[in-house]
Amino acid sequence: MSRIENQSVLNILSALDKRASPRTAEDWDSVGLLLGDSSRPTSGAVLAIDLTFEAVELAKRLGYSLIINHHPCIFPKNHGLSQVLAGTPVYEAIRSGIAVAAYHTNFDQCALEVLHQVSRGLGLEPQGRFAKSLSGSVGSSSQEGYGFWGEFPSPRAFSDLVKDVKSLFNIHGFWVTNPVPSSVARVGFVAGKGASFVDAAVALKCDLFITGEAGYHTALSGSRRGVTLLELGHSQSERFFIETMKDWLTVLNIQVAEVQTPTQKIWQEV
Repeated sequence: MSRIENQSVLNILSALDKRASPRTAEDWDSVGLLLGDSSRPTSGAVLAIDLTFEAVELAKRLGYSLIINHHPCIFPKNHGLSQVLAGTPVYEAIRSGIAVAAYHTNFDQCALEVLHQVSRGLGLEPQGRFAKSLSGSVGSSSQEGYGFWGEFPSPRAFSDLVKDVKSLFNIHGFWVTNPVPSSVARVGFVAGKGASFVDAAVALKCDLFITGEAGYHTALSGSRRGVTLLELGHSQSERFFIETMKDWLTVLNIQVAEVQTPTQKIWQEV
C-alpha cells in the first residue's frame, strides 16, 4: 500500500478515536486534541509519553504537525494549565504550529493490545479486568476496565518471575513490599498509577499487584492484607503506549517518529 503523504490532523485523530473512544475517558481527564489546528495537514506524527522539548524539536525537524502523547499536557481538565509561557514545550508547540493530542484513560481502557503484550510476556492467563464502581474498584470479567488480573498455569517462583518483569518492561530494578512471596499464582496489573485498584487486588486474592506507582502507604496497606506490591515506575509501566499507537498509525499509513527518553528515571552515578 502506498504511503499517504499528507492527512489532516482531524482525520488522523478521528480514526484513532474509533480505537480509543474519548467517551471512555474519565470525567477529570483531558484527552483528544489539546493544542493546535485540527485542519493542518501532516505526513507523520511524533509519539512520546509526555510533551517534552525533545518531542517538539523532533516534530519540527521532520516537518510533522502532530505530536501524540499518553499524558495530557493540559491536566487535569479545568484545573491544569493556567499559563502558556515562553520556555515551555507547550509554548514551543503552539509557536511552531504543532498540534498536540493525548490518549490517556481512554487508551488505558481500550487498548487490549497492551494486556495481550503483558500477559504473554509474563506467561499469565487473563481472567478479567479492574473496573470502577460507585463503591470503589472491583474485579470484572468484562472486556471494559483497566489492566487485568490473571493466573499462571502453575505457581511461579517470585525470583523467576521478576526476571521476566525486568525484561518485559526494560528496567533494572523496582520498588517491592516486604515480605516477597516465595511463589506467585495470581497477579494483577494496571499501568500508570494503580493506587485505586489495590483494594480490588486484595479482594481478588492476588499474590502480586504490578503497577507503575501506588504510593508508600497504599503499598503498605496492600502488603498488610496479603498482596505484594511491585512498582515499576510510572512511565516504565506504560512502555507499550508508543508501540501500540505506532501500530495504529501504521495502519493509517502515517509515518511515525518516537521519543523514548524517560521523563523521570533513577539517577545512577557512573
